[in-house]
Amino acid sequence: MLKTSFWTNVFIAGGLVFLAFIFYLGAIHLPNSDPEKTLQTLSIGREFDTSGKGPRNNMTDQISPHIIEFGKARVWYQEKVPPDPKCDVLLLHGQAFISQTWVNLGTFDELTKAGCRVVGLDLPGYGKSWMASRGQDPVPSEGFLHRFITGVKLNKPFIISPSMSGGFSIPHLMEHPNDISGYIPVAPVATEKYKSDDYKKIKTPTLIIYGEEDKTLGVTSYEMLKNLPDNQVHVLPKAKHPCYLDQPEMFHKLVIEFIQRNRNN
Repeated sequence: MLKTSFWTNVFIAGGLVFLAFIFYLGAIHLPNSDPEKTLQTLSIGREFDTSGKGPRNNMTDQISPHIIEFGKARVWYQEKVPPDPKCDVLLLHGQAFISQTWVNLGTFDELTKAGCRVVGLDLPGYGKSWMASRGQDPVPSEGFLHRFITGVKLNKPFIISPSMSGGFSIPHLMEHPNDISGYIPVAPVATEKYKSDDYKKIKTPTLIIYGEEDKTLGVTSYEMLKNLPDNQVHVLPKAKHPCYLDQPEMFHKLVIEFIQRNRNN
């Protein structure tokens, strides 16, 4: 009896833990759940406005989340605005990351201190954009950035584009070069989709950054990006593919100096 009772209790306890886990996942990820309420729940410790009207009261030092719709799909982004912004910056992300990566790294803070309005989004299919759009048609990458930039009223933003996000930013650079104040690619994909002559036609100021230890995409993307006429290159020492994680202070310094040189052009 003791042996049977013991294993019965273990089975029951395990079942309860499993059910609690399933309930937790369902509470966060069910397609029918309210994304705005979910975002507020996940944003512990901050008072957010998800109405799309920006920061509450005079909370310009806070990060404010928003959702914008493209047909039936919804894209989630967050924004931080200094009191008197001098320029706009759009932060994209790599495949293994989301916009929160830039928050955690301090990039939002550093750029707003430098006078930039900063917008970081979870690209379609990633992070909270995936959660907000589950079951909906995917948003095509080509043409997406132009629609997003227009939708959130970014004024000729500087675009920081690591890795996977090159699939979104490179087509935008080719189609709308005059709508970008500066381009900051960080070992992006999709550079090979265009010819060297295509890059030579683009006059957008460009800051090429990649890690010293990134011997694959960092090097191959540079071979195409170096054809951009107005470019400068920085290889971050002792840094891998997501080089901004290994050298955040150096990365922020290079980016801010580049923005300050080019934001009045």
